[in-house]
Amino acid sequence: MKRALILQWIILVSCFALQAQEEQTTTSKVTAITPFTGIDYVRIVFDKKQVLSASNTFKAIIKSQSDGKLLWEGNVTPTPAVNEGGNQLEVTIKNLKPILWTPNNPFLYEITLQQLSKGALKISLKERAGFR
Repeated sequence: MKRALILQWIILVSCFALQAQEEQTTTSKVTAITPFTGIDYVRIVFDKKQVLSASNTFKAIIKSQSDGKLLWEGNVTPTPAVNEGGNQLEVTIKNLKPILWTPNNPFLYEITLQQLSKGALKISLKERAGFR
């Protein structure tokens, strides 16, 4: 009887430990890109460590999340991010005409930053954002 209780207790403690590890892994996930939006622009910030090679090129794509309608697409050149500690790069895309996000119309876009090497896709980083 005591063995059965001890065994059940060990199994219960093990289950809680596994659940705690899973929660820690999930909450420690970092975002690959961080978009900062305004009424007609987006500033995309990402870690320098994401760059695989200095010779790679970058492409940005902004699409409506609801219907996939293209807002903007084109090649971009990352520059050192201002006020980000020197470990970040940024891309700013201006003169956009997005549908603005409001509480009554929470319109979101999917922002994708692709890294290409000789035209071949190496990394694709995505994040959702609304323009306000």
